[in-house]
Amino acid sequence: MNQKNKRRLNLVTKLVILYIIVMSLIFLTQIFYIVPFIKNEKLESIKSYQEEIAQNISSIIDNKNLEFKEELLNMADLPEFSNMDIEAQTPILVNYKNIIKGVYNYFVLDSEAWYVSSSLEDLSPWQTQSHPEDPSFNISFIKGKTYYSTPVYFKSVGEINYYISVPILSETGERIGVLIGIILLNDLIEMIYKHDLQEGTHITLVDNEGTVVASSGIDLYVLEDGPLSLDHSEHPDVQAVLEGNTGSFEHEYEGLINYSSTSIVESNGWGVIVRTPTVVLHAEVNKIERFLWLINTILFIVPLIILIVYSRQIDLERTRSEKMVQRQSEELKDSREKKLAVLGQLAGGVAHDLRNPLGAIKNGIYFLNMAIKKPQTDIKKTLGILDKAIIKSENIISNILNFGRPGTSIKKNINIGNILQDIITQTDIPDNIKVLNKLDKSIPAVFADPGQTIQIFSNIILNAVQAMPEGGKLTVKYAIIDKKWLDISVSDTGIGIPAENMDKIFDPMFTSKAKGIGLGLALIKILVDANGGKISVNSKVGEGTTFTLKLPTRRNR
Repeated sequence: MNQKNKRRLNLVTKLVILYIIVMSLIFLTQIFYIVPFIKNEKLESIKSYQEEIAQNISSIIDNKNLEFKEELLNMADLPEFSNMDIEAQTPILVNYKNIIKGVYNYFVLDSEAWYVSSSLEDLSPWQTQSHPEDPSFNISFIKGKTYYSTPVYFKSVGEINYYISVPILSETGERIGVLIGIILLNDLIEMIYKHDLQEGTHITLVDNEGTVVASSGIDLYVLEDGPLSLDHSEHPDVQAVLEGNTGSFEHEYEGLINYSSTSIVESNGWGVIVRTPTVVLHAEVNKIERFLWLINTILFIVPLIILIVYSRQIDLERTRSEKMVQRQSEELKDSREKKLAVLGQLAGGVAHDLRNPLGAIKNGIYFLNMAIKKPQTDIKKTLGILDKAIIKSENIISNILNFGRPGTSIKKNINIGNILQDIITQTDIPDNIKVLNKLDKSIPAVFADPGQTIQIFSNIILNAVQAMPEGGKLTVKYAIIDKKWLDISVSDTGIGIPAENMDKIFDPMFTSKAKGIGLGLALIKILVDANGGKISVNSKVGEGTTFTLKLPTRRNR
C-alpha cells in the first residue's frame, strides 16, 4: 500500500472514530439525562394523579362518616332519647331510616347493654341477652367516644355494612345509653369498583386491620370466600397505611414493583391505596427509550459497515461451528438416553429374576435357624454371614429395580430439614466422623416427592460417610437462592474424586468402589431431574467432596 493510500485510510479511520465518539456522547446524553428527565416527569404526573384519587375517596368516606355521626348526635339529643322513652324512640328510628339514604338500621342500647329499641319490626332476636362486650357499648358508653366498626358482610341479604355508635346523654349529662347507626357500603364499593382509571392503575380500600373492603376491577362478591375475605395486611403500601403513613412511594411485593399513593380516612382509620405497576408506569418512557436505541443503532451502522463486511466470514464460520457442536451434543444426549433406557430395562429384568432364587435362599436360612436348635459356633456364624449377605444383595437389587423403574414423582411441599435430620439419625455414622448439621427451623419447604427425596439424600450422606474410612467431618447446610430455589449441600473431608472421573460419576455402572455396582449416583441424578432439581459436585483429591442439590421451593408453572 502506497503512502497516499495509507494517509487516506488513516483519515477514514479518524473520521469513523470521531463519528463514533460524537454519536456516543449524543447517545449517553439521551440515556442518562433525557430519558431520566422524562421518567421523572411521568412519575410526578402519576404521583399527582394517584394522590388526588386517594384523597378524594378518603374525603368522601370521611365526610359521610362525619355527617352520619352528626345526625346520630342530633338524634341522641332528642327528648325521647335523653329521657330514654323507649316506646317513643321506635317510630323516630323508623322515620330516620326511611329518610336518610344508605342507612340499614338503627339500634339503642340501655345502660346495661340491652337492646331496647330499633328500626326493625321485630327486635326480639336481639333481646335474648345483654351485650356488655360489644365494642360500641365499651367505647361509646364506658368511654363516651364515637365508635366506628369494621365492615361486616351479611350473606343472607348480600350486603356489606358497618356501624357508628355515639353515647346517649341524659339532660344532666350522664351517659344512659348508646345509639347505633348501621350504614350500607354497597354504593361505596360499587363506586370504587367502577371508578374511571388510567390503564394499569388500581384502587384498594382497606379497613384498619388490612382487610380489603372495596377494590377497582375486582368483583369481591364472586370470590370463593365472599367479600371481606382478602387480607392485604402484608402488602407494603397497606402496612404503611396501618402505621399511619401517607404519601407516595415505590415498593416490591411478590416480585412485582408498584408505585403507590396512600391516604387515610381520619374518622375511622381506613386507608385508600392507589397503585400502578412500574411496568405500566414506564411503558411510554420505555417506548421512547427503545426508539432512541433504534435510531442510534441505525446511525452507528453506517461507519461500521466495513467491520461488518470483514467480520461476516468469521460469523459464518462461528455459526457453522455452533451448529456442529449443537448437533453433536444432541446426538450424544440421544445416545445416552437410549443407553440409559436399555440399561434400565435390562437391569430391572435381571434384578427381578434374581429376587426369586434369593428369596428361596433366605427362606432356607430361616428354616435352618429354626431346625437347628443348638447350632455349632461355626454354623451359627456362617448362617449370620449368609443372612447379612442376603440383606446386602436385596439392597443392591432394590437399587437396580429403582434405577430401571424410578417411578412417578408425587410432589408436594415437604419439610426438608426434618427429612435430613431423620436420615442423619438413622445412618450408621462411625464415632470418628463429626457431623455438622447447619440446618435450622427457618429452612423453607421444598416441592418434591418425599420418598424420592429421602432416597436421594440417604445415598449422598452414605457415600460421604464411606468416603471417610479414617474419620473426618460431615457438613450439611443450605442456602436460599431466591423465592423459588433452595441449595442444600453435603460435604465430606474424605478421599475426594479424581479429576478424570468427574465427568463419569453420574454414568450408570461407573464406580471407583471395590464393592459397588455404579448405580447409586446414576439413580440420584435421575431422581433429582424427575423432581425438577439440579445436582452439581465439587471435589479435590485428599480434601473432600461437596454435592450441591438445587431444589424448587414451589410448584413450577
